Amino acid sequence: MRKALLVPLASFLIALYLRLVYATSRWQVIEPDLRNLISHDTPIIAAFWHARLAAMPHVFRGFRKSHMLISAHRDGELIARTVDALGFLSVRGSTARQKPGETRPKDKGGAAALRQMIRIVRNGGSVGITPDGPRGPRMRVSPGTIALAQLSGAPLMAVSYSSSRCVRFKSWDRFLLPLPFGRMHVAFAGPLAVPSAHDEEGAAQIRRTLEAMLNQLTESCDRAAGQCIVQPEPASAPIHSLEKIP
Repeated sequence: MRKALLVPLASFLIALYLRLVYATSRWQVIEPDLRNLISHDTPIIAAFWHARLAAMPHVFRGFRKSHMLISAHRDGELIARTVDALGFLSVRGSTARQKPGETRPKDKGGAAALRQMIRIVRNGGSVGITPDGPRGPRMRVSPGTIALAQLSGAPLMAVSYSSSRCVRFKSWDRFLLPLPFGRMHVAFAGPLAVPSAHDEEGAAQIRRTLEAMLNQLTESCDRAAGQCIVQPEPASAPIHSLEKIP
């Protein structure tokens, strides 16, 4: 899949498969009024776990100028092309994270991607982001998500889903791939306003709140779909903030 000639074909086939899933599934939205709090013409930052990416192009169809943040990692090219085929534009980049022994986090295009997403939101577009992507820790919110909300002024909307018929991968995120003819359970929470960039304690509290919201939504959807509950990965290392973005 990493060979350049196969990526376009693979992304086309994956998008075709997902359209089949969307068309043949029965969709149930838990507390649908929460979704209606946000107009399709109002910019939002939709946050969902990396494992729950597959249904999001359908969940957020119709939102104006919708973009998704996709990892700059080589595997991200396949995801980006698939998302584009499903009607969403992609922003390439990875949130900076600091590993043990590093003096500062490595930025894999995250700063440039953050600036691009801020411009998109300020121009009236909506953005989808996986706070635990692209490599985890699973179901833990990175500070880049909060920084985007702080600097753009857009509210956060938490969303998750599960399916009664699916394949659960043994990947770091326990990726969930829905199968056709299942029941898709979708849940929303928010909108969540974010304090200014000068309020560090407020931002830390928002990060904890968003993380709890996403985990509760995911558990609710899995229970409704009859799936096993996935636990967050232990936060073994501190999460470091991104450097100030000009």
